[in-house]
Amino acid sequence: MTTRLALEDPSSGDDALPAARAAGLEVTGVPVDRDGIRADLLAASGADAVVLTPSHQWPTGSVLSAERRAAVLRWAAASGAVVIEDDYDSEYRYDRTPVGALQGMAPDRVVYAGSASKTLAPGLRLGWFVMPGHLAEPMAEAKIASAGLHLVTWLPQGLDEATVVDAAGGAGVGIEGVTPYRISHPGPGGLIFGYATVNDQAIAEGVDILAGVIAGL
Repeated sequence: MTTRLALEDPSSGDDALPAARAAGLEVTGVPVDRDGIRADLLAASGADAVVLTPSHQWPTGSVLSAERRAAVLRWAAASGAVVIEDDYDSEYRYDRTPVGALQGMAPDRVVYAGSASKTLAPGLRLGWFVMPGHLAEPMAEAKIASAGLHLVTWLPQGLDEATVVDAAGGAGVGIEGVTPYRISHPGPGGLIFGYATVNDQAIAEGVDILAGVIAGL
């Protein structure tokens, strides 16, 4: 029985994290770098399962490297853990070639959650699970919500994330920082830009205002 869940750190605060805590699970964060989750730290986490976004990590945008993918699956096999692969934006790519699903490398260890909401329509909320047979029944009633579009940018040293967010808000631009989504590991400051419900003119105006705010800081 799963009692401790590992999540990428930082990770989304509105899906796996609140769901796990509501279910009474202990949650631990495993830091992410440019190659994805630090697979070498999974064993020390003591987790029974891990939720990953290996093809496009949220919010950093990193892709789990081939070496890390193999290491995650070795950890899962050695510990009897389950890997939950959240492919939340499926084939929606414009900055790199789509990568293969982790589930194909270990179908007996990986639960794959896929979606076509980004490529078809966010409001459609079409998704699916591919999982080991023994997990099909307990997962039949589960639902995972995921929709929206975003990008993340990292701030240079010396520019405080909270200060930028507050100053932008004061200038009429609502923007989020990366720090509130971190679980237990600190990291560089960054800004998360959401653009799912914003038109092109508003995006351009918002970026211009933000540039002026940052220049003033």
